[in-house]
Amino acid sequence: MTDSIRALFDRWEQVWHEGRIDLIQDCVGSHYVRHDEKGDRTVSRDEYAAELQTVHRDRPGIRVVVYDHSFTIDGAWFRFAFV
Repeated sequence: MTDSIRALFDRWEQVWHEGRIDLIQDCVGSHYVRHDEKGDRTVSRDEYAAELQTVHRDRPGIRVVVYDHSFTIDGAWFRFAFV
């Protein structure tokens, strides 16, 4: 894993585990395709931040466990579960 990809992953962990919503700007493009229980949908950074804040508010102490991932030069893909 390259240093820049490792730094991206580290920022993601801060967003997920520490609630560092301010780092989303550095982790997510203006819009991205999200694949989840609601189906495939395009989500903006602001929508993602709002969703994440809601998850943390509604489920204090929730953790994200990444169990599969793939990194490319211009993107990252994660498969994860909430615990």
